[in-house]
Amino acid sequence: EIYQCDWSSDVCSSDLVTTGNTDLRNANFTGELIARSKTLRLSILTRWLYSEDSGTLFARNAFGTIKLDFFITKKFYFYTSALFEQDTFQDLQLRTSINAGPGYQFIDKGDYASPHLKDMELYGEIGLGFFNEDFKIATDQNFFSGRWAVKFDWPVMPMIHIFHQHQGFPSLEGISDFYVTSQQGVRFTLIKNFISTMQLNWKYDNTPSPGNKSSDFQYLFTLGYSFET
Repeated sequence: EIYQCDWSSDVCSSDLVTTGNTDLRNANFTGELIARSKTLRLSILTRWLYSEDSGTLFARNAFGTIKLDFFITKKFYFYTSALFEQDTFQDLQLRTSINAGPGYQFIDKGDYASPHLKDMELYGEIGLGFFNEDFKIATDQNFFSGRWAVKFDWPVMPMIHIFHQHQGFPSLEGISDFYVTSQQGVRFTLIKNFISTMQLNWKYDNTPSPGNKSSDFQYLFTLGYSFET
């Protein structure tokens, strides 16, 4: 029986033509679904970004994760997860990672009685898996990896929600090869379930495709809607 199901989506898009013959198209979509029963929790995160100016492409990338948690006790669980990612400007056709391991729910909803802390959540995970990168030009690479992850959600008050989550994938075959991805920001409730989000996405690939930087930042300001049952 599912007793918690949260879905939030942020969308921002534009299609603008000016007298200076500028044709600007920007679009992005971010969605997150969390469905939970007493013993299971399903988490899905999706993100897509596209930017074009006068026929010149500036950004096109997609990111998605899916994770299923099996709770052994109220706090301790085992998970299995998958990550998928594409980035045209990072020479990346597809990055995938399949993982499994233990996790611990350090803080859960209802642990604190304070109205400013009662909905706070924090968990951490470690695990093992397989990491694969398919490039358009560079040599493809894959390796057995470790994984760590942290997720923190804090609805400080009904109108302000602080969030952070990141995952790290260190290679078990070479200490110089690792990948980290994260997203963090503040979400504001505007009217009823309509939300606005200021968000920073950061990812770091210690061995990027030749000609690309290791660190990559995205700054997003989005409008969206949140469903909760």
